[in-house]
Amino acid sequence: MSTQISVLMPAYRPNPTWLQATIGSLNAQTYPHWQLVLSLDGDHPDTLAAAHIARDTLAPGHTLIVVEGERSGITGALNRGLAACNTPYTARLDADDLCRPRRLEQQWSLLEHNAALVACGMQIQGIDANGHPLTKRLHRYPTTPTATVLVGAIFNTPIAHPVLMLRTEQAQRVGGYRPLPCMEDYDLMARLCQLGGLTNLADIGLDYRVHTAQHSRQVRPRRSDLLTARWRFLQQLGRQRPLAFGLLGLPLLLYAIGPQGEYRLRRLAGRWAAVLKR
Repeated sequence: MSTQISVLMPAYRPNPTWLQATIGSLNAQTYPHWQLVLSLDGDHPDTLAAAHIARDTLAPGHTLIVVEGERSGITGALNRGLAACNTPYTARLDADDLCRPRRLEQQWSLLEHNAALVACGMQIQGIDANGHPLTKRLHRYPTTPTATVLVGAIFNTPIAHPVLMLRTEQAQRVGGYRPLPCMEDYDLMARLCQLGGLTNLADIGLDYRVHTAQHSRQVRPRRSDLLTARWRFLQQLGRQRPLAFGLLGLPLLLYAIGPQGEYRLRRLAGRWAAVLKR
């Protein structure tokens, strides 16, 4: 079988030890038909060194495509890398996370046998800087297409970006990533859902490294961009479930109450959900 998956990994001054471990987790995949697309963000020596680490660590039989470009941030690096992906599927992976052994196999099988799906994710397990599991439970991602779109419409990103797999042609068709602070993934999924279904597998596919230098900890999304993405999800949900159009005012409400009000509302909803489960 020809190569089916491009693993898209942007890199800006990655931790060498973490990068070696990340590529090692790719080498251990049960699904063999993948290649690594390493997109370097700038020409800092620590960034350029990532290509040498990848060449030394990647197992024989797998192709390495190194994409170079000026320092432009995560969006520019992702788009340059996406343009170099020449396989039916593209799997996102950051240079500090670890794939579970069956991640690519499970996601490829799901998309290969479900033509109506345009992208899928999996559950994630948090780990600390030393690779030890975190006891705090991370967000549970929805496991049906309808629930996934609903979560996107009401809350935020319905698929964890570091464990996303999508159809390459569809991602390129919608124009790839756009330069929106801390929500380039959410915006992409909101546009992708108009081309096909999104969902998550119930199994854990990724060990997600939590540390202070993460991109998501440096910036915050603009509220107006969140509002636009939520409306996209709701419009798509309304096409599937007409009653969902009754929720069209909810994104505007979340926008109006602001980040702190939204946070309190989510916590209250979580408490009520816990009570109802008893």
